[in-house]
Amino acid sequence: MKPVISIQSTSTKHLTDAEKITAHERKVITEEKAAALRQAIDTCLAAHEAEAKRLAQDHNKKPEYIRSLLNQASNYISKCKPSLYNVLVHQKSKEMNDGKFTLP
Repeated sequence: MKPVISIQSTSTKHLTDAEKITAHERKVITEEKAAALRQAIDTCLAAHEAEAKRLAQDHNKKPEYIRSLLNQASNYISKCKPSLYNVLVHQKSKEMNDGKFTLP
């Protein structure tokens, strides 16, 4: 018969009242900082939107166009679907190679 290994129990540490108060104060401060950051970001985004509308009106462009320029995001879209040109090239390569060569 194999020896029985005793289960190691993990005891949870009970916080003292002072530690509970400190943890609560830390949580409140963190929440206040997060709220202030959200408010600052909202203000910045509103100013950014207003500036985009003003630029669009000044230069006779749509606000969406100005936003796309300000966004600095890539406008390239990779199309993974087959196109007519790719089908024609594929068929022509099959005709020329008589099925002797296939791409891996």
